[in-house]
Amino acid sequence: MELSILKRHDSAWNILIVFSTAVSLGLILGGLLSGITVVFSHLLYIPVVLSAYRYPRYGLLISILLGVTYFAMIIIFLGAQAGVIVETSLRIAVIIGIGWLVATITARLRKNEALYRGLFDYSWAGSILVHDSPVGWVIEEVNERAGKFLKKDIVDLKGAPVTLFWEKEGVNGVLSTLTPDKPTYSGEVTFIAGENRSARVIISGALLPDRMAILTFIDITPRVTAENALRIANDKLNLLSSITTDHLQRDVIEINEIVRQAKIHSKDSLSKVFFMQIGGLISTISRRIDLSLSYRNLGTTPPVWQNVQEQLVSIDLSAIKGGIPVRFWAERLECYADPLIRDVLRHIVENSFQYAGRFKLLLVSYLEQEDGLVLYIEDDGCGIPAAKKHQIFEYDSGGHSGIGLFICHQIVEVSGMTIFETGQVGRGARFEIHIPAVVYRIEGSVEGIPPAAMSPWRSGNNCMNDLNGIPVKELLSDEFHLAESLWTDYHGTKGNPEIDRIFAAYHENFPVSLARCRRHTDGYELDAVFTPEPMRGHGFAKAAVSGLVEACGKNTLYMHSVLHLVDFYRQFGFIPIEEKDLPPTIRDRYAWAGGELEGADVRPMRRDAS
Repeated sequence: MELSILKRHDSAWNILIVFSTAVSLGLILGGLLSGITVVFSHLLYIPVVLSAYRYPRYGLLISILLGVTYFAMIIIFLGAQAGVIVETSLRIAVIIGIGWLVATITARLRKNEALYRGLFDYSWAGSILVHDSPVGWVIEEVNERAGKFLKKDIVDLKGAPVTLFWEKEGVNGVLSTLTPDKPTYSGEVTFIAGENRSARVIISGALLPDRMAILTFIDITPRVTAENALRIANDKLNLLSSITTDHLQRDVIEINEIVRQAKIHSKDSLSKVFFMQIGGLISTISRRIDLSLSYRNLGTTPPVWQNVQEQLVSIDLSAIKGGIPVRFWAERLECYADPLIRDVLRHIVENSFQYAGRFKLLLVSYLEQEDGLVLYIEDDGCGIPAAKKHQIFEYDSGGHSGIGLFICHQIVEVSGMTIFETGQVGRGARFEIHIPAVVYRIEGSVEGIPPAAMSPWRSGNNCMNDLNGIPVKELLSDEFHLAESLWTDYHGTKGNPEIDRIFAAYHENFPVSLARCRRHTDGYELDAVFTPEPMRGHGFAKAAVSGLVEACGKNTLYMHSVLHLVDFYRQFGFIPIEEKDLPPTIRDRYAWAGGELEGADVRPMRRDAS
C-alpha cells in the first residue's frame, strides 16, 4: 500500500514538472512569434525549481537542458545578434544558477532529514514527537520501538493524546516545565504500556520550535524490579543477620561470664590457663561478630558528599585522648563516598591511641595532586614494621578495634579510593587515603560547588586546632571576608577561594592573625602573614604560620620574607635561597626590585615538602 502511494506521489510530481515545462516553453514560443521576448522567459524558473527540488541529483542537468532549449529558440527566431546572445546568455546563467542552488540546498536538507529520520526511526530508545494543541499534547510521530513498547500500531498512535500512555499529572509535571529558559528535562516517570501495565522509564524531553517537543525513553522496569527484589532480599538477610548476631552475642557474653566465674573458683593453675585461652577465643568471636555487623551495610547506601573535617571532629576522643594534641586540617575538603567513610576515619584515628605507643601528635592533612588527592592521617609514635604494612589490611591480621583495618580497606574501595600505610618504624604511622579527582572537591573553590554548611560540629571550639594554647582554624570560603577585614591595613589584601587557603589564629572568638597559602601554576607561596599592632607579641602569628605549615607542608613552600623575620621563619623549616631558585610566577611578584631583593628588604625562602 505504501509503495503504491509513493508511486502515485512520484507520478504527480513528474506530471507537474512536464506540464510546467511544456507550458513555459509553449508560452515562450508564442511570445517570440508575437514579438514578446522577455516576459515569458521568467516562466522557466518554475520547472527548474520543481525539477531541482524533486530530483536534486539531476537539478543542474535539467536546468542546463532547459537553458540550451531556450537559447536555441532565441537564435532561431531572433537571430545571432550580439546583444541578443549576451542578454540570453545572462538569463540562462541565472536559470542554471537557480537550478544548481535549489538542487544543492535540497540535497543537503534531505541528507540531514535522512540522518535525523534514521536516528528517530532506528534509535534503541523509544522516540515520540508531540505537539501542544488546543486540546492538549498530541502525538505527531512515533518510532517503531515506541510503538512496540506501547503495544499499538504507529498509525493508531499518530494524532492520539499523550495521556494515552502517560497520566495527565505526569504530562503536566514534565512537558509544562519545558520553556525557552529550560528547554530540556530528564528523569524517571511511569508510563502505561498497553493492557494498563505500568512501566518505569527514564525519559528525556526537549522543547522544539512551533510548540513541539521530542520525548525519548528507555524501559527500566526490569532493572527497577530487580533492584526492589535485591533490596527486599538484602533487608531480610540483614534482619536475619541481626537476629543471629544478637543471639550469638548474648550467648558469647553468657559463656564469657561462666568462664570468668569458673576461673575465679578454680584452684587448679592448669585449668586457669585453659580458661584464659577459652576467654581469648571468646573475645575473638565477639570481635568477629562486631566486624560482621559493621560490614553488612557496606555499599547498601548511595554515596553522598561529606565534609571530611565534620566527620573528624565528630569523633569522640574524650575517653582516650589523654592530653595528646590532635589536629585536623581538612576544613574545606569534601569527598563523595559511602556514609561508612566516617567509620574509616574514626578507626584510623583511634588506631593511633591503641597501637602507636607513646606519641606526641596526631595530624590529619591533605595534598592535591594531578590525578586526585591524598588524605594523610599520621602520628609520631612507634610506626608499623615494613613486613606488616600490607598484612594490617588483610582479614583478621591482628586485634580488631571497631570495624578493623580490613573493613577500612573495603569501604574505601567501594568509594573508588585506595588506602596505604607509608610511615616509618620509630617515626610514626602514616595512613594515606588516595581519593580520585572525580570524588573530591574543595568547597567554594569552583563555581557550582556550594559553600560548606555551618553544622553544630563546625561551630565554636569544635572546629579549632590548639597550637600552644592558641586556637587556629582554616577559614571556609564564606569566612574569607573576616580575613579581608583584618587585611584592610595590610595593602588591602583579598582572598580567592579558588587558589587560597587562609589560616587564622583566634582570640576571644575573633581572628587576630592570618597566614595564607596561595597556589600558583608552578608552586605554593606563603604570604599575607599579618597581625594587627595591638595583638603582636603574643604568639598569634607563630600559631597561624604553624597551622599553615602543618596543613600545607606536604607541598614545597616558597615565600618572600622581610630581612628581620628570616630567623622567625627558620623555625618552621624555611631556608634562605637565591632569587633565581624561586618559581617564575612567585619570583615575578617582586620583578619591580630588578633582582635586588635585599635592597628591597626582602629575602626569598623555601621549605621543602615533608
